Amino acid sequence: MWVANQGSDPPLPITVPRLLAWLTELADVGVKGKPLSARTIAVYRSAISTMHEESEFGWGANPASNPQVTRLMKGITKLRRREEGIKRSELPVEGTIDLTPAILIEMEPFAGFSDDPADMSMWAAACVGVFGLLRLNELLGTRANPDRILKVHQITFYREGSKFPARLPPEGPAAPPHMFTITFGATKADQAAKNKPHPIAAPMAVHALWRWMILRQQLQAFRVRLGYQPDPNLFNEPDVDPLSLPTLVKFLQDWMEAMGHGRPHLTGKAFRRGGASGLVAAGVPRNTVAAAGRWRTPAMVETYASEQAQAQAQILESSRVGRP
Repeated sequence: MWVANQGSDPPLPITVPRLLAWLTELADVGVKGKPLSARTIAVYRSAISTMHEESEFGWGANPASNPQVTRLMKGITKLRRREEGIKRSELPVEGTIDLTPAILIEMEPFAGFSDDPADMSMWAAACVGVFGLLRLNELLGTRANPDRILKVHQITFYREGSKFPARLPPEGPAAPPHMFTITFGATKADQAAKNKPHPIAAPMAVHALWRWMILRQQLQAFRVRLGYQPDPNLFNEPDVDPLSLPTLVKFLQDWMEAMGHGRPHLTGKAFRRGGASGLVAAGVPRNTVAAAGRWRTPAMVETYASEQAQAQAQILESSRVGRP
């Protein structure tokens, strides 16, 4: 419906060649003779993805997730940046930022549709880290404790209304469940591993991790048939070194730069701080944010949530005064 309202309605089923040609036309000719921006084209791509998933052809591979389409979108974003005269020297001054849910939501149409295993694993790691408010040692482990990297057996998916775990299908695609939990082992803040399973229900994180785990399952099955031992680490590709913070940061920086946002500096706390900032900015009570971040007191929220997020939260709370 959205695409039809824009004056464009590609008939189903949508093939990868037709989608590539259509996106290229939007970039070159546009709508009514006006070329579209990379962000607008990304919205069209997202709409096509939704059309496919909701159609009778939704059981098949999503053409919007094809690696060729992802590479085309990378090229379009870089081309648009050059055409608009945004050179690297003119991009915003590099500085340390928090990776907030708002940044991931803006990035999803570009980075979240790839079927490349490396992209899928890193996108899932970023979403789980931010929406789960995870510490770096809980997500990727540390040099001192490399064994604390998140493992497959620590993840359990659940469908809405069911108390029983949702099983990964042998082959994709499949509709993702509504939430998953992480059962942490010993961490810096919980040496005795007494924390309860940590629930994450943000649709973006659930969908990203579900897609990656289905593909990972297929890759691992092929690897085992070749005689190799399965890899227990959640975000590992077969025969690839464990995912590290520098690798994950570079993946995120590359996309931010391609979208014209400069190349900001990201630290290990960017995920946890960004998740907390997003909740505070949305007006979530401090005690709820503290529970989500597994802090002992709500006072810790003030330490982790950014000043901008706290200011937005104050405005939101002020706007509610006097409402029925």
